[in-house]
Amino acid sequence: MTFTTILQIIVLFYTVQTINAQLLESKIKGIVIDADTRISLPGATVILDDFKSKTGTVSNSEGKFYIENVLVGRHNLKISFVGYSDVNLKGIEVISGRELFLTVEMHQTVIIANEVVVTAKSSKSDAINEMAAISTRTFTVEETSKYAGNWGDPSRMASKYAGVTISSDERNDIIVRGNSPIGMLWRLDGIDIPNPNHFSVAGSSGGAISMINNNLLDNSDFFTGAFPAEYGNAISAVFDLHLRNGNNEKHEYVAQLGVNGFEIGAEGPFSKFKKSSYLINYRYSTLAVLSKLGISIIDAVPIFQDLSFKFNFPLKKGSISVFGIGGASKAVFEPVLDSLKWTNNNDFIGEKTGSEMGVVALSYFRPINNNSYFKIILSSLADRPFYNQDSIGAAYLNYRLNNANYLSGRNSINLVLNSRVNSRFKIKYGAIFNNIFINNNLENHIWKPTHEVFKLLSVKGNTWLCQVYIQSKYALSSKWFITTGLNAMFLFLNKTYSFQPRLGIKYDLNAISSLSFGFGYHSQIQPLPVYFVQKIDSMGNVSYPNKNLKFINSTHFVLGYDIQLTEFIRFKTEIYYQLITGASLGNQNPAYSLLNFSGGDDIVNGEIFNNNGKGYNYGIELTIERFFSKNWYFLSTGSLFNSQYLDGYNIVRNTKFNTNYAVNILGGKEFKSGKNNLFGINATIVNIGGQRYTPIDLEASKLYGHEIKIDSLAYKNKFNAYFRFDIRLRYRLNHKHLSQEIAFELGNIFNRKNINTMYYDKYSDNIKYSYNLPRIPIVFYRVEF
Repeated sequence: MTFTTILQIIVLFYTVQTINAQLLESKIKGIVIDADTRISLPGATVILDDFKSKTGTVSNSEGKFYIENVLVGRHNLKISFVGYSDVNLKGIEVISGRELFLTVEMHQTVIIANEVVVTAKSSKSDAINEMAAISTRTFTVEETSKYAGNWGDPSRMASKYAGVTISSDERNDIIVRGNSPIGMLWRLDGIDIPNPNHFSVAGSSGGAISMINNNLLDNSDFFTGAFPAEYGNAISAVFDLHLRNGNNEKHEYVAQLGVNGFEIGAEGPFSKFKKSSYLINYRYSTLAVLSKLGISIIDAVPIFQDLSFKFNFPLKKGSISVFGIGGASKAVFEPVLDSLKWTNNNDFIGEKTGSEMGVVALSYFRPINNNSYFKIILSSLADRPFYNQDSIGAAYLNYRLNNANYLSGRNSINLVLNSRVNSRFKIKYGAIFNNIFINNNLENHIWKPTHEVFKLLSVKGNTWLCQVYIQSKYALSSKWFITTGLNAMFLFLNKTYSFQPRLGIKYDLNAISSLSFGFGYHSQIQPLPVYFVQKIDSMGNVSYPNKNLKFINSTHFVLGYDIQLTEFIRFKTEIYYQLITGASLGNQNPAYSLLNFSGGDDIVNGEIFNNNGKGYNYGIELTIERFFSKNWYFLSTGSLFNSQYLDGYNIVRNTKFNTNYAVNILGGKEFKSGKNNLFGINATIVNIGGQRYTPIDLEASKLYGHEIKIDSLAYKNKFNAYFRFDIRLRYRLNHKHLSQEIAFELGNIFNRKNINTMYYDKYSDNIKYSYNLPRIPIVFYRVEF
């Protein structure tokens, strides 16, 4: 499909709007709740605050509100309630065929003596988690899809934020402030979850494509440093994702078809009388269409599917919800069946790679009184990356070379008690009990002179990881706010523990600007497979030399300045310093550190580690953003940073991720088409300094027949800078009972060859390069009703 053909299709959809001349209307509804206690707020005023007209309503006895006969298109809402700060929602999109449901969380105003402290900032200026003082970005569901290059993926969206870069556009692993992706925590509706990405590898936090379906997400938080005490077992970043509830009054459906497969979703009430609801989405994808166009995200045609759901059951007091996500992916690399066409090792090697992951949870929420609530969550989860390799031998028969299965998971109990002592003081307690299990198997096959199977790794066991935490927020005065916290973590496997204090201070300079400071001491366990590396001596005795490794520890210092230049334009800057101690260094290879681990590496490589490594990250970040208003927006972020580590030779080196700078420029404009339809254009420019690499010793590689690197020059050199320009076009057609959208995205418009990796090719006896994605077209059609 050519670019001209795509434009012709968009023009066709554009002309269809002429037959849809009648003004179309839909409904905005939702619930207003107290952000601290989660109780509903009857009597809140909800105003449709548009430029040309104002209309509104008041929330009922259950805190619910309804605004009927709202014209399709963009609108602004202002929600007010006595004793609470106003909430302003800008540029929300109303479409036909589906009702817009909003959960509005309001914060009680702080009363100090006879003074009332009132804040009414744009919603993106503040985190959903009120305990966060700094280094936090709240994002909406729409942002995950509207930015060009996101593909509906929260990770790819976050890579556009200040301080965040990517290691490869073939994967969504993200690097935050120079940290390895393994330092990140994923949280979903209050529980820590394993890597929620297709084609994950053991120990990683990313993959080729996200399992998280953005159709089910509510507004969520992304933390890049000094995060609150409730987030433990992470040293770099936290994704705190929230699932929305389904529509409990009306059945609604969505279907989408594109070059990357199809998806279907449904939501609605189980019973209108009891107000319970369901929300479910299934996606099946194959990138065969892209493969036919000569484009591969990985070197095979991947197939993946996932299912996400949430069932919510309100009770007389509180609620019960059941939610989960699951996915499976695989890719088969077929060997070349003609030996005359073999030009390298990969030609006669067949591979099958992929991963499986599943999470299911039961959550019970109950208010204790008007100022407190209790929550308990029971969850069970597991993930299994797998890999096997075959070789074509005589008569083109397949011979198994190796087989790897890395199963791990945990059963968890999460307890939360949240209380608002008064308008000035809020406190939250919690405990997380994780029973972790692992069942890893790695074997090699030898066929000459006879077939033998060698078990390189066979580990099955379990242990406990427990956390307790306390955190609070206190208004010292009308301008000074302080958050404090402590997380205590204990690993039963080797009786390792840590106490992790957190501190955040915010000072409001005036009504539009503030200074913030954050401090955090953070600890994380080693990747689980590392603890269970086996060594067998000549007598057959099995030992686990990594079992007693201590936690990786990270100390964060962050200072920030934030100003609302206009009602819609915000400027923010942060400077930070991070010291990492207890980092894992290789004993056999002292230049090897897990601070350089990325998704393409093998965590189960048999390395014996020590805790003598250190890491140093520091930099400055700038963000200027215009929130969506009058049909356009922009976001510009820039980062200057340095990322280094101390290796086993006592040499300070660059980390693999020390690209030194990153710049992102995003923007979009919408045009009204006829009376009811919209045409939008979005563009993204990404420029990142080149990724570091360790040079290959070509002569030694030729001599030994496999790749030999020059470890004394580890990560001294850089590839050329990464540059990418993406554009996204969308056209929405609103009809009386349904809404359609067609979108076309062209990634890497200039077809720039950004280097991904380099490697030694045995067949040519030379160094070769692999590259990131070329120019890639993405087209999809979506219908909602």
